[in-house]
Amino acid sequence: MSRLMEQVSYFFFFHRRTVKAKKNIVALFVLRGLSVLTSLMLVPLTLHSMNSTNYGIWLTLTSVIGWLTFADVGLGNGLRNKYAEARARGEMALAQTYVSTAYALLAIVVGVLCLICVPLCWVLPWTDILNAASVDSADLRLLALVVFVLFCVRFLAQLISSVAAADQMPAINGVIELSANVFSLMLVWTIVRAGLASLFSLGAALSIAITLVPVAASVYLFKTRYRASAPRISAVRMEFARELMNIGAKFFLIQMSGLIMYTTSNIIIAQLFGPAEVTPYNLAARYFGVITTGFGILAAPLWSAFSEAYVQNDLAWVQRITKTMLRIWLGLVVVVAVMVIFSNEVYRFWVGGSVGVPLAVSLFMGIFVLLLAWGTLFVNFINGTGKIQLQLYVAVACAIINIPLTLAIVKVFHLGIEGVVLAQCIVQLVASIWVPLQYKKLVTNTAVGIWAR
Repeated sequence: MSRLMEQVSYFFFFHRRTVKAKKNIVALFVLRGLSVLTSLMLVPLTLHSMNSTNYGIWLTLTSVIGWLTFADVGLGNGLRNKYAEARARGEMALAQTYVSTAYALLAIVVGVLCLICVPLCWVLPWTDILNAASVDSADLRLLALVVFVLFCVRFLAQLISSVAAADQMPAINGVIELSANVFSLMLVWTIVRAGLASLFSLGAALSIAITLVPVAASVYLFKTRYRASAPRISAVRMEFARELMNIGAKFFLIQMSGLIMYTTSNIIIAQLFGPAEVTPYNLAARYFGVITTGFGILAAPLWSAFSEAYVQNDLAWVQRITKTMLRIWLGLVVVVAVMVIFSNEVYRFWVGGSVGVPLAVSLFMGIFVLLLAWGTLFVNFINGTGKIQLQLYVAVACAIINIPLTLAIVKVFHLGIEGVVLAQCIVQLVASIWVPLQYKKLVTNTAVGIWAR
């Protein structure tokens, strides 16, 4: 216990990077908590004002358009790594070049998206796509256009999040998220009080709120904290585009593979067992997701801190922090065990007795979130170094085997939804085996071949 306290004390109080991480971690816990609270307040207000049908239409529309987020082909993560590396070397002119070039590249992407999608927004049969026969087609078409245009603006403005993350200041992104939620709540409340609530007015208001906040944050931060690296046309260097795109494309493929692995479960369950079985799966996922969220907040400042440490060859610091995070992870094992034991009581208190979650589902979900956290322990450092070629291969392979493995386990062993979660555990275990090996090679400067690419 004394050894653990010594490690935790070092993590939180002594080194410059760890002091900075501590402040951001504490701030993130507060900010994320407030963001969740405002989101919970916004849902019933919006739902009551729109009715369930229109609210469902709004959610579906924004989800469809939200998929275009991946059109940045990983530029945000590419900028995060390159900016952190340049900053660690004190090359702020180079950091500004990376920022300016990333904005230029993303502006081109946004321009192409607008040329293609603005006409599409106007001609697509949205009433059929969203199964919204009760809504006027002209209103829905106009709303789709407004949401898409504002999405494009937000898409470009949100590069500030990558800069803040590279500066080891994820709390800034927490402030932006909370501000957007509060502004959304204020706008919706004002519209409802004024008696102007409709699908279009509320949908447009929500889009405006989540767009204006990152735009305002970008203008403010690039005039103050990040003035030295503010994007300028004169600083754009397209010869640096290849560096940003190369690592960005790898991150993009890894993200897409993860999306395939972690978002197909609902569809598989609905197809194999019926839509009703999706509910207990999601209850377990939300319950144990608290572990993923909490550990993610602890790990959030470390990616770019690891980038800085790796560039400065401060690998001793990396090892100390990783050992501390490992001890925290071991503590999570105990927490998850307790959560599994008392899971049925928690579900009954939370949603009553209307939905039953099999204990096996809770057990496997607990194992799954522990495997996710285990991977995060080491992947943050690997991501920070940019040596992600092996991670890319593993992620794509896992995405390919995920659905066939799930179907095989369910059908061969005649399992229910617990078979789906078990398959997720197996895939995540495969995805987690290599990470401590590559971490060890990188942190001891013995990585060669695929381990060093």
